[in-house]
Amino acid sequence: MNAPPDALALFRAVLANPADDTPRLVFADWLEETGEPHNVAWAEYLRLHTCSQGWAVDARKMEELSAPIRAQLLIRAETFIRHRPLLLELLPAKNISLRLTNYTPLVAYFEITPMSIAFENQIVPLMLAGNTLYFATPTPTDCDLLNRLGFVFNRDIVLVRAGPQDVADCLTRTFGDPSQYEFFDSVLIEHTEPIILSD
Repeated sequence: MNAPPDALALFRAVLANPADDTPRLVFADWLEETGEPHNVAWAEYLRLHTCSQGWAVDARKMEELSAPIRAQLLIRAETFIRHRPLLLELLPAKNISLRLTNYTPLVAYFEITPMSIAFENQIVPLMLAGNTLYFATPTPTDCDLLNRLGFVFNRDIVLVRAGPQDVADCLTRTFGDPSQYEFFDSVLIEHTEPIILSD
């Protein structure tokens, strides 16, 4: 996260105790005072989460607010998993990047993620929370990937960014060398004309 020293100090205070509203609101005030549209959007994002006090936040409103936010946070996958709810109140998932250097998914999570799906789509399972599956991927803003995974797993999907090499290395640690396997592409083909089978 490249930012002026005072902004970094304020944001570090938020990260030091993400459950405390005071540093979060002080940081939101600083963001708004910059006058930059992306910072003003981030300030409103922080305030909405802070003031919701556990009530559901309007998803469409959050999506609108999160679009202009530019800040990026790089953290370890384990940190994201441990503090996911609080971190997602600070930044949208698309603005969080994960390091997967020493991360290996829990058996329960990669058991529900077929190896072929993981390698073909370059996704690393992170966690299951309620009906939502979280994956690390180099392409978290790929709408086709999001829709495809939602269809395959029949769950809500949240994608979080991770570097391509990080993802590839993590999949190899988890499943083994992909060159030992043959995968068929998981492609849905839409036929525009009827198929006629003759004897």
